[in-house]
Amino acid sequence: APTIARAGLADPEFPGVDGSVSCMTLVDQTLYIGGAFNAVGTPTGGCAQFDPATGAVVKNFPRVLGAVFAVAPDGAGGWFIGGDFTLVGGMPRRNLAHVLSDMSVSPWNPGTGGSEDDVFAIAVSGSTVYVGGQFGNLGGRARLAAIDAVTGRVSSWAPNPDDNVVALAVTHSTVYLGGYFERVGGRTRRFLAAISRTSGRATRWNPSPDQPALAIVRTGANIVLGGI
Repeated sequence: APTIARAGLADPEFPGVDGSVSCMTLVDQTLYIGGAFNAVGTPTGGCAQFDPATGAVVKNFPRVLGAVFAVAPDGAGGWFIGGDFTLVGGMPRRNLAHVLSDMSVSPWNPGTGGSEDDVFAIAVSGSTVYVGGQFGNLGGRARLAAIDAVTGRVSSWAPNPDDNVVALAVTHSTVYLGGYFERVGGRTRRFLAAISRTSGRATRWNPSPDQPALAIVRTGANIVLGGI
């Protein structure tokens, strides 16, 4: 019978380079490489954690296969991440994942619907994770959704923006969102809106910027915006 060749698994700790390798040679137990690269190091994937004292990369953060566009603390030493990825720590996760404080990947897995979907913004308040992006179906929601932080269940909260959401900030009663929309929460709100956390309706707050708001930060009683 013919022998079936099986592919070996790549060593996750083996260094990678940021360019091409054109030559290599092994002398005793040392490997020398040359090529068109500027840096050599252990690949981190699309997300990395750094030691606040030394600046060194924390090596046991689960590797992300793809790009991470949004990170939000879970309040317990872990992180919710969103972006354009398919695996986190070897676990299938479509653009959303929860990394626990012990660096394991939690079972939380709401997932977005399609391969063209992206998550651009995450904000966490209590037991709710608010997610914005260009996704078409996240538990029946498009571009904006509220998700249970434990079960991953998408709530009935439905402001229904008519275009992509790229920035989020949350207070005890309000979700502030920025992006490319012109209507959300049942009202005309161009590029920036404040949405009730209970009703999903747009509030009377309406600064009406002339370009999309791409970053939102809550600081005290103020909302700080950035954009084009």
